[in-house]
Amino acid sequence: QQFERASERLSGGGLFVQWLALNQFDARSLSIVLRSFEQVFPQAMLFVDGFRVGLVGPKDEFGGAPAVLANLKRLSVEQQAAVTGGEGGWTWLGRFWGTINEGEGVVQDEWAPQLEYALPRLRFSDGGALPQLLASLLNKRPRLDDAMALLQIADNQRVQFERSYVATGLAVQGWLASIQGNANEAQRLMRFAYEANPQDRWIGFDRADAMWLTFSGMMAQGRDERQSLRAILQIRPDHEMALKAMWQLELREGNVVQAEAYRMQIKVISPLGRDI
Repeated sequence: QQFERASERLSGGGLFVQWLALNQFDARSLSIVLRSFEQVFPQAMLFVDGFRVGLVGPKDEFGGAPAVLANLKRLSVEQQAAVTGGEGGWTWLGRFWGTINEGEGVVQDEWAPQLEYALPRLRFSDGGALPQLLASLLNKRPRLDDAMALLQIADNQRVQFERSYVATGLAVQGWLASIQGNANEAQRLMRFAYEANPQDRWIGFDRADAMWLTFSGMMAQGRDERQSLRAILQIRPDHEMALKAMWQLELREGNVVQAEAYRMQIKVISPLGRDI
């Protein structure tokens, strides 16, 4: 009923988007939500953004990549950066996870709820639901050519889309490997994901965080502190811990102007931080 009410409020050509945190579901409960969504929005699609899944329901037909890119072109460069989080339209299109096609089965109903009693139990489970859910999503993702057809992506746009599409898939595989305790495989996959699409903020932060975790060890081995911090900030200029370390480095070396510049960057990221 919630999705039906949302659909009724949409004007022609409108889109309804519902974001869900993956760690709140298992494969069965998410399937119920997707099936319920699909009943109201027959053209529904999925997008995966980090550990969130976006259910996208068009009121009519979805215009695909041409509509998304055309809307972005109407904006200034600054506005495009703002609405895409600085990641660009292709990064978001690369998060496409196919159409929703759950088939027959249980649906959520306000008069016969299916989820209200099942979801709280996940909080006290053994933690196995999330890796199983990620594996299930990976198995359902369409092939590149099928995704291009569904999003109406032209052949001359293949390279741009492929890089972001592959990067998103590698990232999810990397997170699954990390959850399963395979750190080396996770790092390998995330490195490839970053090479494919360095604009993806989730992938960039994963790489920068991994470098930060080894930062102290690198310093103990005699690596140059400034050079190491710059390497992290080259990947994510907004990495808070690296910015704080660079701020303290400039203070120690008496570079007051540079230190203040880093402090102001930190305040933008963490305006309520007490240590700045």
